[in-house]
Amino acid sequence: MVDHSAHAMPKPEAGNERALKISAWLTGIYFLIELAIGLYSGSIAVISDAFHTFSAVGGVVLAFVAARIARWPANIDRTFGHYRAEIIGALLNGVFLAGMAILVLVMGAMRLQHPIELPTTPMLIAAVGGLITQVISLWLLSGSQTGNLNMRGAFWHVVQTFVGSVLILVAAAVIYFTGFYAVDPLLGMAFGVVLLRVSWSIIRDALSILMEGVPPGIDLYAVARALEELPHVSGVITSTPGH
Repeated sequence: MVDHSAHAMPKPEAGNERALKISAWLTGIYFLIELAIGLYSGSIAVISDAFHTFSAVGGVVLAFVAARIARWPANIDRTFGHYRAEIIGALLNGVFLAGMAILVLVMGAMRLQHPIELPTTPMLIAAVGGLITQVISLWLLSGSQTGNLNMRGAFWHVVQTFVGSVLILVAAAVIYFTGFYAVDPLLGMAFGVVLLRVSWSIIRDALSILMEGVPPGIDLYAVARALEELPHVSGVITSTPGH
């Protein structure tokens, strides 16, 4: 049995929880502001992006809950502690991201069939406000997402909304200068494909850890051969690769 605890599940830190908490508040407050702008202006693009922002709130909150559970001490029923809660949280976040990616692709395809006129001023206001809050959140989460799968899921939820804001800016500029309304769904669908790839990588890594797969970069047979070279050690390798 291979334990990933040291490889993929570093000891949960209170700093991660703080970053997640601040990001959740920032993103949640901006969701309400962006939704209000969308409802006031009637802009479908802004309302749609507001719900993308809401999905990021859910992803960050899920990661926060998982990180909090992971810090619970070991007990008689959970002798190895609750570290795997972060991996379960990452798996759920990966599935959540995949669902959002599919939704973006479907909405983009529907919008291409029935283009609508989009007001550019509310789009610009919503996008600029979103970029400010998202840059802060990304800065808070970026330091810990590299070595923590749970934080990585939360980080990519915020990346999703950040790219959404950038795409709104680009789409607003193209629509203002050219009147090419199809640019909005086309850009959204392109990012949907990227998001689908990211979500799959998170799901794959989480499932590998939960199924006790060998960590990436580890040649288990090389480890076994090295162990057999030690004095008084034999029979480490019991099968051949592929069996």
